[in-house]
Amino acid sequence: MTDAQNLGSVTLAWTFHPPHALKTEYAPVVKLVYTMVLVLSPQGRLLEYNKEVLSMKRLSFFVLCLLLALSACSSKASYQEYIQDSCGLDISGSTIISEEDTHGGFLGDGALMVKFDCTDISNSVLLQLENWNELPLTENLQLIMYGGTRDGVAYMYNLAEEYGIPEITNGCYFFWDRHSEATDSRNDQELFDRASYNFSLAIYDFDTSMLYLFEFDT
Repeated sequence: MTDAQNLGSVTLAWTFHPPHALKTEYAPVVKLVYTMVLVLSPQGRLLEYNKEVLSMKRLSFFVLCLLLALSACSSKASYQEYIQDSCGLDISGSTIISEEDTHGGFLGDGALMVKFDCTDISNSVLLQLENWNELPLTENLQLIMYGGTRDGVAYMYNLAEEYGIPEITNGCYFFWDRHSEATDSRNDQELFDRASYNFSLAIYDFDTSMLYLFEFDT
């Protein structure tokens, strides 16, 4: 099905033939990008686009890249929802003070750091922490976040200092192991037993009402 619509001096044409694999929640966006074919001559006349030039494979690849970008943007726009889904903590009334995401590359390695100001909802937050653990952190988490030594071995990660997380003494935390080999996602005992890291850690400071979300993937 092909339609044309004149908008001033610009002529648009679109044809929608979506593959079944792309029937997702992004269908409206996929339709817009997948179907818009805009080719104008110097005089503004609509040209017939040669399907052999723009193959379905190239267009599919472009749409896939767009979906990945949209997914990343959606994640950044819903950190509060992510906290609620992962930690059972509703912080929809919080304010994001800062955020940093270094994930990238083919494997998506990197770190995510988001700082929330929960001052306006501190009373509500305190009522939702029954599944969180009181500080201090476990030995494993202390070593990887703040560094230290154990059995004569120095742990030089110090991720907390690198990403601006203060050493909090009065608060609580929520850890989840996202590694594919994890046997218990809430337990950090296997943290140093594997060749890579995939974990998330949320720390709430009772004194400042600040919440720190940190994720690390290698």
